[in-house]
Amino acid sequence: GDNVTINSNVWDITAAGAISGVTTIATSGEITTNGYLGLDNDNLLYNGDFETNTTDGWSAIGSIVTGGYSGNYTSQTVNSTQILSDDYIPVNPVTDVLELEGWFKETVTGTTPGVLYFGYIAYDAAKAAITTAPCGTYCYFAASGYNIPNDSAWHKLTATTTGEGTVAPNFPVCTKYVRVLVLMNYTSAGGETTLMDHVTLKRINYGPLFVGNNFSSTNL
Repeated sequence: GDNVTINSNVWDITAAGAISGVTTIATSGEITTNGYLGLDNDNLLYNGDFETNTTDGWSAIGSIVTGGYSGNYTSQTVNSTQILSDDYIPVNPVTDVLELEGWFKETVTGTTPGVLYFGYIAYDAAKAAITTAPCGTYCYFAASGYNIPNDSAWHKLTATTTGEGTVAPNFPVCTKYVRVLVLMNYTSAGGETTLMDHVTLKRINYGPLFVGNNFSSTNL
């Protein structure tokens, strides 16, 4: 297990169950619950604010720079890149409402401008990707072909998904896990650069589908 400090005592713990009477926990490893990180807030994503000053928790992010929307740091991606969160986050489509939110800022427009796709990959119990309706290849329910303005501003994109079925905003039938997917600067060329920060995935219990910034949301 990992070394964990509980109330000034160091423990090497690999266990399941409840702990009571604890005031502080400091760990050299990761604390997980049902396969995803149990954070001290309601964000199911690890390092969604990139305040670790690393790309931990994500694949294919190019670099971390200062000047984030929230906190000190933000991710930065140059040219067309597929970004994926690491954790398989458990979902119960019957009871769960997941709200995805991210903030994006274009700092350099490519010689061939690109667009943004933002959503998730749905997986079945065997962690195989699901590509049935309402998704196609993947579920870009928060942004589909959105052109981020290069206007020195941060742009919030958000949407909710709930229920199991074949029409938006449902999860595809048999969904058991999701991972956040971002196609950044898609089809761009010539150095298009975009910042992404404050990415959250929260389990809530209310709300229809929300989309921001007046773009058309389509599940592809």
